[in-house]
Amino acid sequence: MVEIADTLRTVLTDHPSTETHFIGFDFSPLLGDLRSRSRWTRWEPDVGAYYRHIDFDIAVAPSADVPFNRGKTWLRALEMGALGIPIVASNRLPYSDYVVDGKTGFLVNSPEEWRARITDLVFDAQMRDEMGDAAREQARAWTIEDGWRLWEQAYESAVG
Repeated sequence: MVEIADTLRTVLTDHPSTETHFIGFDFSPLLGDLRSRSRWTRWEPDVGAYYRHIDFDIAVAPSADVPFNRGKTWLRALEMGALGIPIVASNRLPYSDYVVDGKTGFLVNSPEEWRARITDLVFDAQMRDEMGDAAREQARAWTIEDGWRLWEQAYESAVG
């Protein structure tokens, strides 16, 4: 979030009806004077409770270009997609392996791109809906409903 803190402050300043919602770690101090336009929800050990807290229209996934982050998964993008929420993410691993730029979300490289893509989604409900639908469809390919046969085959080959 440090990577996009200035951008988030600019978006909040430019668009007074916009707010942020952080889940997990409270990054609101990075927003300075605009901290009052941010909510924070602690991590929930119960998955159902965690998902009930997700009430936003746009997800962001900044990721510093360090080896640790390149070894992470794109689970955040998958979860947001399953909920029909488009994502704006750093154009690097792990997100560049999952997000389809311009279809399920945006992959961005610079502060200017962060600002432009977040602003695009703030003001274009139809784009949010279309990207959210495409992201949901993409996530569907990773569900147990579609993947159970692969697990079945793996178990059968391990014992058989």
